[in-house]
Amino acid sequence: WNNWVFELSIEPVFESEEANKQVFLRNSINISKVTEDIKLQIEMDQFYSREKFIEYVNTDSAETETYITNEKIIDNLFVKSLGGHWSAGFKFALGSSTRENYEFATEILPSIEYDIYPYSEATHRQLRILYGAGIRYNDYFESSVYNKNRETLYKQSLNIAFQVQKKWGSINLSLEGSNY
Repeated sequence: WNNWVFELSIEPVFESEEANKQVFLRNSINISKVTEDIKLQIEMDQFYSREKFIEYVNTDSAETETYITNEKIIDNLFVKSLGGHWSAGFKFALGSSTRENYEFATEILPSIEYDIYPYSEATHRQLRILYGAGIRYNDYFESSVYNKNRETLYKQSLNIAFQVQKKWGSINLSLEGSNY
């Protein structure tokens, strides 16, 4: 629809065994617009997990432990075309994660991207390599292993992604690595 693509997904998982019960929920909204001039991608994810372990002491009693994690992330990418295959822009993210001990985390990474296919085909297929380097700020729920409550780090990231959009659906594969 006018170069805009909207994707909604809900992924509930329920597992139950005698000694373990788990609920996992992932909600995701992806919005993108790709033209020969610009690419805008917005991804909003929410993860919730509750896992309950039951240890039977004897036939009459049991001890239980429940672990809950919650994560909310917004990832944005905006790049402007520098030609048929190259573009430059920035990646911006913010979120929180009880599992990763981030009360608040944000990063901005100026980025360059190369797409094997010309951007004129980007609504149908992409094989792109995105490199970014910038700053990440973390504010922790509890002190980190380095005894920090908050810190600013320099970060670089490399992402390789393959996408195909057809009438029958889509295929999305990506591999990302980063370090501080």
